[in-house]
Amino acid sequence: MSKFEKLRARLLAKPTDMRFSEVRYIVEQYGFKLRRSGGTHAVVRHPSGRTITIVIHDNCVKHGYLVELIKLLNIEEAENG
Repeated sequence: MSKFEKLRARLLAKPTDMRFSEVRYIVEQYGFKLRRSGGTHAVVRHPSGRTITIVIHDNCVKHGYLVELIKLLNIEEAENG
């Protein structure tokens, strides 16, 4: 299982301790690029123009944003495996 597959499975589990670096790796695999990061917010943008703001607390992404990322990236649990 690749790093991406492991992190995608972790995202689908919606943990309360998912680090921003892990989320950043996943969204970059979907073509998003980090546009800016300041304080508790990071903004990632896809070449198609789609933008996602991710809120970070103690270097972890808040649970609600993980749920939203799963919806926005169209990640299905069936892909997990």
